[in-house]
Amino acid sequence: MTRTSQRVKRVGPAETGRDFRLTRTRPSRTRSFPCPDDLWKEVETFAQERGLGAPAAAARLLLSSGLRVERRLREVEAARDWQIAQAWAEVKADRHRAVGAGPPREAGVHP
Repeated sequence: MTRTSQRVKRVGPAETGRDFRLTRTRPSRTRSFPCPDDLWKEVETFAQERGLGAPAAAARLLLSSGLRVERRLREVEAARDWQIAQAWAEVKADRHRAVGAGPPREAGVHP
């Protein structure tokens, strides 16, 4: 059974210039998933190297970062596909114009 909760984060004087106070962050639910020990050890090491504290914080950071990378990769692939389609369309148009249209044009010179 999962339940939605409001996480409460303590913010100290260094961040606020005041005494400790409580601030609310996004609602979240606890997630549980199987993870091989060697992979979780990498997450723990990452957390230590970055000073993130708990491995769960590192796992959230890695998940968020990985999702952004995958989203950007899809955008780049779509742009690449569009460029290839445009290039082929231009090649086909040039071939069509070249058939019976007189001598071939120089590369890069358009009428």
